[in-house]
Amino acid sequence: MKQLLLLLSTAVLLQAQMPMGMPPGSDHREIENLRIYRMTEYLELTPEQSELLFPKMRVHWTAIGNIRLELHTLSTESQTDDGRIGKDLSREQLDQLLLRIRELEDRERDERIRFTEELKGFLEPWQVARFMYFEHTFRKELQQTMRDKWKKHKRR
Repeated sequence: MKQLLLLLSTAVLLQAQMPMGMPPGSDHREIENLRIYRMTEYLELTPEQSELLFPKMRVHWTAIGNIRLELHTLSTESQTDDGRIGKDLSREQLDQLLLRIRELEDRERDERIRFTEELKGFLEPWQVARFMYFEHTFRKELQQTMRDKWKKHKRR
């Protein structure tokens, strides 16, 4: 009962902090709520750890999202109207593009390392290790669920 109450309060807290522009009830919100629920189970978080983790997680997700948005913007700026890189791209422009991509990917990696180091302050070592693999595990589970739903839908 205590964990259920914790999960519900955490979900409400994080929903209040979801990025603007996402419609209520969207798939994105449902996936994020599922991610929080699964992470709480997978890491076996105590209520105290959850209270510390999820607000910090929100800041981390925002930082990663901003970096990925910059990468996306860089990608779209490099493309012509048909969605391809123009054939008139010079070596100098390519080098500048590669340098900018490298900088953004380095920033993303550094943010992930920074956040993982921060987790060591309030999670057990085994929980930090599980956290590092959680996203991969969660995505595989989500993909399998979607495949199963698709197969079930096709059989109808």
